Parts: sequence; structure tokens; C-alpha cells
Amino acid sequence: MSSRIDLSDHYSHFDASLSPYNFLRFDDRRWRLANSSLLFQNRLRRPDYLASFRAAGLTVVAEKAWRPDEALPDDLAERFRAYEPEDLAVVGLRLVAVPSPNALVEPEDVGG
Repeated sequence: MSSRIDLSDHYSHFDASLSPYNFLRFDDRRWRLANSSLLFQNRLRRPDYLASFRAAGLTVVAEKAWRPDEALPDDLAERFRAYEPEDLAVVGLRLVAVPSPNALVEPEDVGG
């Protein structure tokens, strides 16, 4: 599987006054009010995607991350302060993954 994932604030693509990290400034409650269902943004970061791939039984065999030269905002929402800055700074992510070896093994007793 090959995935190209945009981790930037999508509104920054057409509003030059917004940083690609703008949406990381809002706590979850405020973000639920601002996040449009027409242009939903999940705000998952690089470690979240890597964990999701592992949970799906995939092994990432190639990765490329893009980070702009722009600084992260000083007023990050609390939930994003636990991430490493280099993970928060990723705005584009390319992942290539294959099924993990154990993902291909069928359980012997599928009936329980």
C-alpha cells in the first residue's frame, strides 16, 4: 500500500494568513466547533498514522516526511504538546507498507 497524507491545516492552502499548523492551536472542544463536515480535518500526526498502520497489520517499509521551514506556533493546544516537535512539524507524509508477516497467518480455530 502506498499513501500520501496531507497533515497540514487544509485552510492554509488557500488562506496565506494561516500557518500549516494553525489547527494545532485549538483544543478539541473549540476544534469541533470550527471543523467543517464539508472539509473535515482529523489532525492526526505522524505517530498516530504509524500506530494505525501497525494496528491494521501493516509494516511500513518506506517513509518520507515533509516539514516546512516554518516554526511551530507557541500556543499549541495541550493535546499536541506531548508530541515530539519533529513529529508535529510534519505536514506531508508518504508511507509504503506491506502486510506484517503475522497478519498473513490465519488463526487455527476461528470458531472460538
